[in-house]
Amino acid sequence: MIKKTIKYFTGISIVCFLFLIFVYNIGQTNTEAQEHEIDTLQLYQQQVPVVCGSQPSINEYMKIRGLTPKAASLGRANAEPDGQPVYMLTHYFDDAHTQVLTTVTIPGGLEVCIMYHGYDLIQIEGI
Repeated sequence: MIKKTIKYFTGISIVCFLFLIFVYNIGQTNTEAQEHEIDTLQLYQQQVPVVCGSQPSINEYMKIRGLTPKAASLGRANAEPDGQPVYMLTHYFDDAHTQVLTTVTIPGGLEVCIMYHGYDLIQIEGI
């Protein structure tokens, strides 16, 4: 029980630390080259249904579902590797690694949104 509690709070601490890293780095602009790339590749923005809630509510959902954070990544302005961080993705898995759930958080946001909760996860190796 104590090990689970320590593991849980370690995961939450890592997520909070990563969130704080990008809270101070907000910025997003499109350059003409990036807009041209989007037009050329015929990419477009889409409204995606997500489920949002407060961090404590999301944490409770994860606890009920048996999901723990295993990875985090930053979304950067203009999808450029050196762009300013503009959001954080946290990737949760169950113990068997058959479920994956990803949340998105923006700097200064009061809510966390679940982007997807996938089941029957299959690891693809050697691709």
